[in-house]
Amino acid sequence: MYDLDHPKNIEIENCFLKEVDSSEIIGLHLKGVFLFDKQQQKIKWIYLSEEFGLKRHDNFIQDSKGNIWLGVDGDKILCYTKNKELKIHKIENFPYQTIEKVKLTIEIARSNGTLIIKKENTYYEYGKGKLVEIFKIKHKENILNHLSENGIMFPKNKSGKFNLEGKEYTYTYLPKQGLQICELPIYKYPFGAITDDLITYYEGKPTFACLKSRVLKLFQFTKDGVIKKMELRFKTSPRNIFFKENIMYAFQIYKMKIIKRNSLLFENFSYFSTQRKNIYDVSCRAIAEVNFGKILMTTYNGWFILDEKENVFKEVVFKNEKTNKSIPNVIYGFYKINEQTILAYGHSSIVYEIDLKTNTYIAIPINSKGNKMNRYDILDIEKLDENILLVATSLGLQCYDWKNRRINSKQQLQKEICGLTKKQVNDIYYDSQKKDLWVGLSENEGLIRKNLETGKIVHFKNGDDQFPLIHNNVLVVYSDDENIWVGTEGGLQKININTLKSQTYTFANSLRNKIAGILSDKEYLYLSTYKGIIRINKLTGKHTIHNNRSEDNSNEFNKKSFLKLNDSILFFGTTKGMLKINAKRIATNEIRSTIVLVEASYFDKKEKRKVIKTSNIKNIKNFKISYAHNYLKLKVAVDRLMDINSSDFQYRILESNSEWIDIGDKREIYIQGLAPGNHSIEIRGVNSKGFTNTLKYSIIVEQIVYKKTWFILVSISILFFFLVLYHKKKQHELKQKLKFQHNQINVLRAQMNPHFIFNALNSIIRKERTKKDLNEYIINLSQLMRDTIDSGRDEHNSVKKVVTYIRNFIDFENKLIPHKIECTFQEPFNFDEEKIEIPSMIIQPIVENSIKHAFPKNKKDPKINILFQKKEKYVLIVVKDNGIGYDDKAAQKNKTSQAIAILKERINIWNSMHKTQLYKMTIQKVSTPENGTEVKLQIPYKERLI
Repeated sequence: MYDLDHPKNIEIENCFLKEVDSSEIIGLHLKGVFLFDKQQQKIKWIYLSEEFGLKRHDNFIQDSKGNIWLGVDGDKILCYTKNKELKIHKIENFPYQTIEKVKLTIEIARSNGTLIIKKENTYYEYGKGKLVEIFKIKHKENILNHLSENGIMFPKNKSGKFNLEGKEYTYTYLPKQGLQICELPIYKYPFGAITDDLITYYEGKPTFACLKSRVLKLFQFTKDGVIKKMELRFKTSPRNIFFKENIMYAFQIYKMKIIKRNSLLFENFSYFSTQRKNIYDVSCRAIAEVNFGKILMTTYNGWFILDEKENVFKEVVFKNEKTNKSIPNVIYGFYKINEQTILAYGHSSIVYEIDLKTNTYIAIPINSKGNKMNRYDILDIEKLDENILLVATSLGLQCYDWKNRRINSKQQLQKEICGLTKKQVNDIYYDSQKKDLWVGLSENEGLIRKNLETGKIVHFKNGDDQFPLIHNNVLVVYSDDENIWVGTEGGLQKININTLKSQTYTFANSLRNKIAGILSDKEYLYLSTYKGIIRINKLTGKHTIHNNRSEDNSNEFNKKSFLKLNDSILFFGTTKGMLKINAKRIATNEIRSTIVLVEASYFDKKEKRKVIKTSNIKNIKNFKISYAHNYLKLKVAVDRLMDINSSDFQYRILESNSEWIDIGDKREIYIQGLAPGNHSIEIRGVNSKGFTNTLKYSIIVEQIVYKKTWFILVSISILFFFLVLYHKKKQHELKQKLKFQHNQINVLRAQMNPHFIFNALNSIIRKERTKKDLNEYIINLSQLMRDTIDSGRDEHNSVKKVVTYIRNFIDFENKLIPHKIECTFQEPFNFDEEKIEIPSMIIQPIVENSIKHAFPKNKKDPKINILFQKKEKYVLIVVKDNGIGYDDKAAQKNKTSQAIAILKERINIWNSMHKTQLYKMTIQKVSTPENGTEVKLQIPYKERLI
């Protein structure tokens, strides 16, 4: 579509079009003249009516010199010369007084330079500025008189009659003028015959075009009469059209539409009821060739048969012999018994046997006896042998004896073929030579092949490694003697009859992948789909797509609705009627169209506004859009005029979805809401030549401020700075805490010294002694105090030093008590007591506690045993005595051991400092004949490097 915006914003409702040359089309409107550049595909107004005072124009004719006569307004004739200049010719002897009310039309521009001009029923010849009346005709109601050069439309120098849509009209030879004049019907919205520019695209023969409401009808004049060749429907009725080669230019209200003519490929039909009334939107459900070449079709609107003379479908009614009732409009398909008899079936468990000679039928229920099924759909019928027909239903297979008109109960195929009972069978094909039955199923059941002689079954299903299927819902099964072609809801599959090897085909559109019908010739396969016709080269697999560009949108084809009349003529049924295809005339031109970007609109951050780019757009490879205005609109166009309106478009965004998105013929892509980051978009066209080139662009969506790199880096830096400060603060706090804990340990360790001294002095005082003994005690005590102070100065002492200190301490205590304490040390053979270090002053309090509290005065043979064991992470120290035992409750009550309490506090601080629980101490009473107490210390150790 192309907008015809007037420079002065005047509404454009009607205009006439004419091709000037291969690059330009001229348009004439009441308000002015415009040119359409076919290469640039742009409209340009070159003259406005106010500039030369013209108010009304009707039609235009091109003469042999290339001048275009645009029309007559009053006493003025407007001409656009071959030099592309506008000239106005004044009629000097204008025969009428009131110029404004006189309407003259140009009929013919003759080779001698004169014009034939018509006013109502009077014809004039114009030359050298003057009008000369040449003849008059009698007016007839609803008749348009069309004048043409002799021999162009009808046999030369002849007069006669012709038939047009069931009515008779005349044509007359005018020998004096060397012209012929014919009668043509006037419709509600008349579009007269094209005068000097007759439609010659169809087999090179002149064709008459007339427009009735939204329907354009084309008629070709032949020696035998008039045959309608094409019918084209519009959503909006065009006011003017013309043809050039296979391109139609149609003017609609405010728009001009360019349509690539498909008449060489597609032919539409009209449908008439028995009362001769037009029927529209006829959904063709089934097609059959009957009565030696007649085409019969059934629809939900009734039955129709093709009238070959008028080339229209006329309604036919079949009546029941007994009830005189018509067949219900539930028919889905036909099966042809012979030229006179067909079986019709559909959404009913009844077969209608139709006699085409008498136009009567018999209704035959095909439910088997004892079958509890009340109703099912019949979806296909295939011949098994001379008497038996296979009937595919929505609930499995039936075998029908058509001669005896009954179900053959001996055949139970649905039970033999993978349990087909209650499964919908969409289509069947029987290979009588190989005895192979192919069954196409719906509801994701796939395709089954069974050999009726061997009983071997092969099941094709999607995902199967050995016998895969492109889609599990089968719509049609077709054979070309070498291969089985399976049309599914997801594409086409070719299966070799002998090897069962497969090849699949898809067509870049979900609707085109739904295969409704299949026909073939030696070289090509023709597919009817839910969106157009596809032709496939069976050898190479290369395909072309063909759409019916009539505005009735009849590109959705029905299942079971296809017929091959011969290698040239194919019929396919659509949701809007029958479509006839001349397969031999499908264009084989492999020149592919190219699409280009013509417009891009988005928000420009620098200019702070929406921009629409149309110039230098070919050099654009990427688009940068802000997150706050996250949208992009792209508009593409086809570079070949013939493919302008026959192309669909697709796009995909690679990062989010690899599937192509079909946008039809809209040519505009609107994208919004892309995630921040880099994206790639691809755009391509699809037409009868296949795919066009692919446009690829990069789309950069700016990040939100807080997601931009610089913002993230600054934020990380600030966060790192505060983390460092926090870490330093924590480190300082930790150091202070550790320092405090060390101080606590030192305090506790320091507390051990006066405690030990107090106990030692107390023992000396209680002991009866001589002066000599006292001196010896004091000397030993001073030596032990020096060892105690020396051991307490370091945090850790070697086990050897600790053992020596304990021995000295026991020796000192033994001099003060009556019964000597025997102290033994146990170490493993690999225990290096010089290398292993443990905390200082950790064993002495336990040994001292045993001496003071475990042994009574009368205790004989007091013993203390100290065991060292090296574990993986710690040293186990066990101090065991044979004293009176340990009572935890009594110990807590009496609080007799301050040394043990200090030791426990040291262990708690160590665990807190090192964030571990490896420092442990347990005290328990020994359950042995000697009783006693056992203290276990679990202490992490250190090893000296030297």
